[in-house]
Amino acid sequence: MLKLNCNNWYNFSKALILLCFFIVSTKSDAQDLPPIQYFSPKQYHAENQNWEITQSNNKHIYVANSKGLLEFNGSEWSLYPSPNQTIIRSVNVVKDKVYTGSYMDFGYWSRTDVGDLKYTSLSKKSRVHY
Repeated sequence: MLKLNCNNWYNFSKALILLCFFIVSTKSDAQDLPPIQYFSPKQYHAENQNWEITQSNNKHIYVANSKGLLEFNGSEWSLYPSPNQTIIRSVNVVKDKVYTGSYMDFGYWSRTDVGDLKYTSLSKKSRVHY
């Protein structure tokens, strides 16, 4: 029969507390925060109001900004002004086209041969009048 005296009980409880501390510390270490990077309007050369954000399959980020459409490729920002000089409030990527909506206009941006984005208005093609 196993006899537990005070010294054995003390060592056992110390080992149990250490084991619990080890388990808790390894579990809390697994809860990493995602990397967050702040970009100021001076860095992306546009207004400070961003209305919507989306990401394409090639990991480019597109932002509907008060000054136009922003594109971030992971290292550089590109600004494409709104064709009708109004605020772009919505953006969504579908396959290889970036759809945007602004006041009195909606359409899509597609890549040109040199790699820039060119806007095509769908509201003008469909003769939608407001």
